[in-house]
Amino acid sequence: MKAIDLIGRKAIRTTHATYAHGMISRSFMEEPIVIRNATDTHIVYTYPEGDICCSDKLHVLSYEYCDENWIDYDELIAGIEL
Repeated sequence: MKAIDLIGRKAIRTTHATYAHGMISRSFMEEPIVIRNATDTHIVYTYPEGDICCSDKLHVLSYEYCDENWIDYDELIAGIEL
C-alpha cells in the first residue's frame, strides 16, 4: 500500500528501503509511525501519541520511502489479544 493511502493512520513498512547508492534501511519495519501527509516524493510523519521519542514533532522521509511497501498497522494487529 502507498503511504499516500495511509494518511492519518499508523503504518509500518513491509520491506526495507533502498537508497540510490545501494544502502539498505530497515527503519520503520518494527515500530509504527503516523503518516500525516504524503506525496510521490515525501512523507510527513509523527510518532504515535505516548511514544517516548518526539510524538509532537513532524519528520520527513525522502523519496526512497515513497513506494508501495507500507501496511496499515491497526489492520495488521486487529484481533490479536495479548
